[in-house]
Amino acid sequence: MPPTLTATAEIVEERTALSDAPRCLVVKVIWSSPDVKIDRPFTFGISVRWMEVKLAERLKRAIDDQKVFTNPQVRIDVNGNTYVHSDCLVMGRRMNADLKRLGY
Repeated sequence: MPPTLTATAEIVEERTALSDAPRCLVVKVIWSSPDVKIDRPFTFGISVRWMEVKLAERLKRAIDDQKVFTNPQVRIDVNGNTYVHSDCLVMGRRMNADLKRLGY
C-alpha cells in the first residue's frame, strides 16, 4: 500500500535583492506523511504578484484541500534524501482559470 502523503501550504512574502523591486507572495508547499519520513518536505513554491492576495489565498485553500496535486510519490535524490514528486494541476500563467476549474 502506498504511503499517505498530505500537502499543506503557507503564504510567505518575499522581496528581491533590489530594494526598489516589487515584492511577491510565494505559496510554499509542505509535504507530510504519517507513514514515511520525508527528508525534504519543502519541494517548491508558486509565486504570485504581491497585489494578488486573494489568488494566493485561493491557491492555499486548494492545496490544503488536496485538490492541486495528483499522483504524489516519494522519491530518493542522488544524496539519498527522500522528497515528494507529484503532478500539479495549477499552472502559473493559467492559475486563475485552473483554480476556477477546480472549484476555487
